[in-house]
Amino acid sequence: MGEDMAVALRLLQRGYARFYAADACAIHSHGYSMREEFKRYFDIGTLMSLDAELSRARVAASGEGLRFLGGELARVGGVKRPFAASSVLLRTAAKFVGFSFGQRYRLFPRSVRRQMSMHSYFWRA
Repeated sequence: MGEDMAVALRLLQRGYARFYAADACAIHSHGYSMREEFKRYFDIGTLMSLDAELSRARVAASGEGLRFLGGELARVGGVKRPFAASSVLLRTAAKFVGFSFGQRYRLFPRSVRRQMSMHSYFWRA
């Protein structure tokens, strides 16, 4: 549910540093459907809601999502390729709504939380 973000934040807070390695190569990819994107971001929103330190760090990085969206739209051709652009917009909307619902997870009954979460086991009693 985003434990990598929590660990990275705490390591940086304890004085560990990031290191830039120009020759490093990382491939990180998911073939998530739109529904899975929603669920993933529901979990991330929940984590941010549960972890005050991560929530503060998110506020400090706000605006990154819009920059990412702009880059994605430019990459797919924007208005020149409306189908590709609409897919980017729909996926971004699914992420945004999932994240927003995750931040407000307390408003939903546990049974609904399980359905919205990629990690339904987290919501077991």
